[in-house]
Formats: sequence, structure tokens, C-alpha cells
Amino acid sequence: ATQFGRTGSAFVVEVQTLTALATSTDTNLLSNYQSSAGGATGTVTPITSLNTDYAQTALSVARDLIISGGVVNKRVKKSGHWVSVRDLMETPSMHWRLVIVVPTSDYFSKVHRSRNMTVGITVAMLVFVILLAVLMLPLILTPLGLLRDQVARVASLDMEKGNVNKRSVISEIDHLQDRVDQLSNAMISFTRYIPKEVVRDMLAAGRGVAELGMEPMHLCVLFSDIVKFTAICESVTPEDLSSLLNAYFSRCVSVLVRHNATVDKFIGDAIMAFWGAPIPNENAEVWACLASVHMQAEIERSVQPEFARLGQVVKARIGINSGTALVGNIGSADRISYTALGDTVNVAARLEGCNKLFGSSIMISSATREFISDRNFLVRFLGKIKVIGRE
Repeated sequence: ATQFGRTGSAFVVEVQTLTALATSTDTNLLSNYQSSAGGATGTVTPITSLNTDYAQTALSVARDLIISGGVVNKRVKKSGHWVSVRDLMETPSMHWRLVIVVPTSDYFSKVHRSRNMTVGITVAMLVFVILLAVLMLPLILTPLGLLRDQVARVASLDMEKGNVNKRSVISEIDHLQDRVDQLSNAMISFTRYIPKEVVRDMLAAGRGVAELGMEPMHLCVLFSDIVKFTAICESVTPEDLSSLLNAYFSRCVSVLVRHNATVDKFIGDAIMAFWGAPIPNENAEVWACLASVHMQAEIERSVQPEFARLGQVVKARIGINSGTALVGNIGSADRISYTALGDTVNVAARLEGCNKLFGSSIMISSATREFISDRNFLVRFLGKIKVIGRE
């Protein structure tokens, strides 16, 4: 028996006696004896006595195929071997056959190694990708989560917390963050031109783009004006005047917003605000009267020191009226203003001016007085007046 290939076996086998012919140099044979069959010379041994692992494996795999006769080329799947059997010589007393048994791994070892290497590389790359994804995931999800929260705040007009400060190392997300910041800043600016409640109401109703149109609603309207504003303008520089007006408006608007007012517009030094739109308010008159009292107190407390710094005195007159007015969007297709119109608004403006006649600082109409009659407001009757131009 001779080793064939890397781990295979090659035999010359006598079929009837299952003895194998080997060279005299084969030191792995346990017993040797001279063959007397057909004049063959050499060393033969029973195949079962071959003391080599590959010989014993070959015997167990090929025994049935050796005896079966004929030419055999067969793969034994169970043991994983290729077996090839050929006739060499046949005499009346002996039948010699060549048997080659080779493990299939000898043929496919390189393929298997390549396959295993490919699988190993694929697994390594998969592990690398998974680890990279685990490391990259927070870099993607964290800024996206912050952007999601910021967009939600923009949608609800709750932008006091400001924009996201944490930047992303991923350029696309960072670019998206810049655009969301721009959107947020645009909405902040937008709500400074238009009452935030109006925008919230439009978004909540799903109205989309604002369109022209007004509707009658019950309102309580407030006008305020600075006493002797013209004289103040002549006494200070334009820069100082701008600073004084900004201080005045900031304090007054803060009071109005705290009292649920919709601040409509600034008309020179005047402020127009109303309650009851865009969201109806059953206590509109109460809020308006409270706001007027607190505005006067805030002007005395925090605005007057600003004016006194420039040698000026600031006092404000306020007029309040209640009734039905048209409320909504007015203007053109290119420029829209949300405001209130009608007799109720005009009377409120006239009442503010009528404070000059009575030396008062807050004047309300009888219509407003009816809505607060059961509240603890200290009021006094001033008299009856006829508004110029009103029937």
C-alpha cells in the first residue's frame, strides 16, 4: 500500500484473499510473505493488517467496491472519499485489482480554504459594519431627535427654548439643521408681526395659506396713547426717541400678552389691542380692564425711569369699548393684515382721546361697564359724550 496524493491510498489487491501487494521498502507492513500466485514477486500482506491510518480508512471505504468487480469510479458521500477500482491481472487462481481511495478534501481543500476565507472576510466585514453602525447611530439619531423636537416647537410656535446648539458631524444633517434654524427664526420674526394666537389658530384649523376675509365677533377693544407725545418728540433726539418708544412698547405689550390680549398694531405712539379673537373670550372685558390698570402701574414703575433719564415724563391714556366688530384678514393678495374694523373699534379710539376732556387716564364705555358690573372694579360715571361723525 502506498500513500496516494496528500492523504489518499493506492493498493494492488487480490480480490479473493484481500491481500495487498506492496514494495519491499514499505516498513509499515506487519507481516510479509512471498506470493506464489501467477509468478508475481514482491511482498504481500493481508489488507486488514496494513498498519497505516490511510490504509485502514481505504479498506473500510472500498471493501465492497473491490469485491463487486468491474470498473468503479464512485464518490462515497458517507465517508467523503473518491474510490477508483481497475482490473490489473487475472489468473485462474488470482484476480489482481488496482484500488485508489482519496478523500474528497484532497480535491476541494483549496476550494474549501477559499470558501472559508471568503466567509471569514464576509463575517469580519459584517461585524465591522455593525460596529460602525452602532458607533454612527448616536451621531445620526441624536441630532435628528433634536431637530424633530425643534420642528415640533416651530409647529406649535413654542420657540422660546431657541434653536439646537449641538451640531452634527454629518454634513447632510448639519445642512438640514441650518435650514430648520432658518425656518425657526423666520417663524419667530413672523409672530412678531402677526399675533401668535392668530397663527396658532390658523395652524390648528388646518387652513393653510392665509386668505382675505373677515367675520363678525364680539370684541373688547383697547387703545392707548402717550400724553403730549409730540412735545416729547421735539425734546429728544431720534435715537433717544426710538429707545424710549421701544421701552414703552415692550413693557405695555408684555402686560397685554400676560392678560391674553391680541396686540393688533402700533400706530405711532398708540397701541391697539383686543380680546375675543381669534379665540372667543367670555371674560374679555375683565381681562381688558385688568390689563389697563396693570399697564398704568407698569408705566409708572419701569417706563417712567427711562423717560426721566432724558428729563421727560410719560403718562398714557387708555380707552376701552365692547361690541361686535369685523375681525380677520384685510389687504391685498400680496400683503395681508389681521385686524378688527367697525364702530366698536372707532369708539374705543375716540374714548382714549376723550380722556383729555375729563382729566382721566382710563375710560371705558357703558357697554364695557355692563360686562364688569359684578366684578370688583372701582368705576365712576364721567358723563355722556357724542362721538363726532357718529349718528
